[in-house]
Amino acid sequence: MKIDNIKTRQEFYDFADVWYQRTHKLRGIWQDKSQTTVKREKAYLLFKVMLQRVMKLTQVAIKINQPLPKK
Repeated sequence: MKIDNIKTRQEFYDFADVWYQRTHKLRGIWQDKSQTTVKREKAYLLFKVMLQRVMKLTQVAIKINQPLPKK
């Protein structure tokens, strides 16, 4: 699913959860000493990218959960 295709709040949260789970898995690989150095390096680089994406999604989640301004 692409971000542009998200129409509902539930789809957004499902999408954000997938990205969070990927980030968490990459962190686990990066910190696992039994993995090869090359795999750990790749996981670290991808972890940094995914972490930035999750941080952006967190900002959007905060924004969509704000109450609407009173008129």
